[in-house]
Amino acid sequence: MFPLIRLFPQNSNINLLRFRRITLAFSLFMLVSSVALFFVRPLNLGIDFKGGLLFDLRFPAAVSIEEVKTDLAGLGYGTPEVQAFGSDSDLKIVFAVPSTGVEDEEIAIVREMRAAVRALYPPMLDGDDLTLALSAASDGGTEFVNGDVEYRRVENVGSKISGELAQKGALATALALLAIAAYIWFRFEWQFAIAALLALTHDVITTIGLFSLFQFTFDLPTVAAILTIAGYSINDTVVVFDRAREEMRRNSERPVIEVLNLALNRTLSRTLMTSVTTFLALLALFAFGPLVIRDFTIALMWGVGIGTYSSLFFATPLLVLMGLSERAFDKKIVDDDEDDYAAQLASSITQADDDEIRARVKGRDGVERAVEAEMILPEDDGPIEQPRRKRKKKKRPAGRK
Repeated sequence: MFPLIRLFPQNSNINLLRFRRITLAFSLFMLVSSVALFFVRPLNLGIDFKGGLLFDLRFPAAVSIEEVKTDLAGLGYGTPEVQAFGSDSDLKIVFAVPSTGVEDEEIAIVREMRAAVRALYPPMLDGDDLTLALSAASDGGTEFVNGDVEYRRVENVGSKISGELAQKGALATALALLAIAAYIWFRFEWQFAIAALLALTHDVITTIGLFSLFQFTFDLPTVAAILTIAGYSINDTVVVFDRAREEMRRNSERPVIEVLNLALNRTLSRTLMTSVTTFLALLALFAFGPLVIRDFTIALMWGVGIGTYSSLFFATPLLVLMGLSERAFDKKIVDDDEDDYAAQLASSITQADDDEIRARVKGRDGVERAVEAEMILPEDDGPIEQPRRKRKKKKRPAGRK
């Protein structure tokens, strides 16, 4: 039964390594550009890594970012970072909390900053919060006026906690990459291991360069996205390299480039279908998901694309660049039953004595005796059949029934 729609042919014959010099040069350009961007345009670190007080506000109408920044700077706590978050009426405001070295003092400053922002932009209350506010105003004999600004999220991360999060995030990333490197090093030959690790590094560095270029927020969810990209990329590369190693064992007499092209074409359908379906799911999450995880989704979408590219056009051309030879593999086909049988038979012959095979048989008296017999190998591969002995029927004594 065949699929109704086949988007990618299973037995394609595309010379994907014909452009290996161009793709390697392009990958080198992306790596150098990403490293340069990291120093020229530093990452837009989120509150998780640099600390501070964050307000996610929704105004009743579109507001000017510069006017909001000026109003907040007049509170006396420095000029905050103000960014539009989805629309002109949704703003993300981040205050840098001064580090005093004393946790209680920082908590007191944060409380003052929250109260000052709420006084500048009165929050819109509803439900139980509105009931409690009306009750408190009634008990105090004051008039309550409900605000029109929705406080969607308020978060605070201290300087000490942000430093710990940054260290743990970097440590988690480093340990994950080292574990992947150890697996690849023991799983493949050294050429495959080095190419896979370079492709993994390529994907991680270019993802960081993307965040530096467009100034996406780099926070803990982004670290999770980078680890996910590393796992996806190395999985795709391992699939291609497994097929390449198998094809080189089966076609050791053919040129290396030809065999690698054959392996790429055999896995092309699987690679593209997996990447396209994953990308479509992420695209739906990007279009209809919450704005809070939009940067996380962008990182994953980029990771799927760059992971597929590196497996096809970076990792495999590196094998050719490092001079992979067909002599690195044994010509024996592992799955060949005849070769397996011949190897087992040769092993059994060398282990046996050249002149005779010793066996032990039990005589009628129940005593075991050593006998010597010639080793007879039949011309065919069938089992040696021994003649069956006919049992003699015992005569019954006369007179018995």
